[in-house]
Amino acid sequence: MPRFESPEDRARQEEARGWLATHFECDVVSQEPLSEIDYVATRNGRALWVGEHKARFVQSTTYPTVFLSWRKWMALVVTGHNMECGGLYVVRFYDRVLFVTMNKVDARGWRYFDTRHVYRTASDHELVVEVPVSDMTELHVF
Repeated sequence: MPRFESPEDRARQEEARGWLATHFECDVVSQEPLSEIDYVATRNGRALWVGEHKARFVQSTTYPTVFLSWRKWMALVVTGHNMECGGLYVVRFYDRVLFVTMNKVDARGWRYFDTRHVYRTASDHELVVEVPVSDMTELHVF
């Protein structure tokens, strides 16, 4: 199991997979733990989208934006393009679940994020894209 994934993380991801399959009326297959994307969604043998899921332990109104790793953004865009489907970023907050398609994400707003407090190393910085919560669509699951 990857270093930064707990059984609780995996359970949340599987729960989200079920919500997405129901909402989009498709099959959603979880990818391997070290994959750059979390899901591939298909219907009638055709790819619909590739997806990334994140859980944020705050209300959806706490911050105006959510971070999407630039590395994950690139994986969603390139994989979606090569599979002739779209990319989907899904964020679970305490109060609701939101998603955004990659064609609505403006990656020009990238910045470096200091991840030392997350990974506890001296030099971790990651490129992130800030996604406005107001640009996201609600997935009605609660």
